Amino acid sequence: RRALAVGMSSSCPLSVTAGPRTTKLSSPLAYSTSRFQSTAAVEQEEKTVEQGEKPFVSTPDRKYEFFSNVELTPEGVAVIRFDCPKKVNSISFAMAEEARKLWNEEIVDNSQVKAVVFSSAKPNMFIAGADIPDIQKVENKQDFIPLIEKGINFFQSLREKGVPLVCAIDGPCLGGGLEWTMWCDYRV
Repeated sequence: RRALAVGMSSSCPLSVTAGPRTTKLSSPLAYSTSRFQSTAAVEQEEKTVEQGEKPFVSTPDRKYEFFSNVELTPEGVAVIRFDCPKKVNSISFAMAEEARKLWNEEIVDNSQVKAVVFSSAKPNMFIAGADIPDIQKVENKQDFIPLIEKGINFFQSLREKGVPLVCAIDGPCLGGGLEWTMWCDYRV
């Protein structure tokens, strides 16, 4: 059996180890498609975009910054699509807050909702994991405890709705994205 490990260091931003061989890549952006990029790889690419970024303004066509508008099928299936403004979907602190807001406003008290499907509006990309820049900003690691508790409370509120929860996974599903899927009843 061969193990695969991916690591980063200051001398080589990204290295891939498969068994006894290590391949060093000059840049995390060596894989240019979002299918293979982590949030850390995309961070470097998007730094220039973030500096000139305008704040999100909700409109009827786009209520949420990190999600497409919720669709409700005639059968009562609410379709919630991750659609972060970055190249990949990642779970940032802002995205987590917006997920709570979306759930409370659109799903909790909506008696028409009989099931919920989580998917991605980005082809070949479910969730690449946590937003690494957010995590790096937290200086005192004890500050993660209430954040984790809020996350668990959110996922428990999903379950309390009492409807089937489905994750339609297409592409990478890592870290917090994998945890999101594990709180659901079905993964396809």
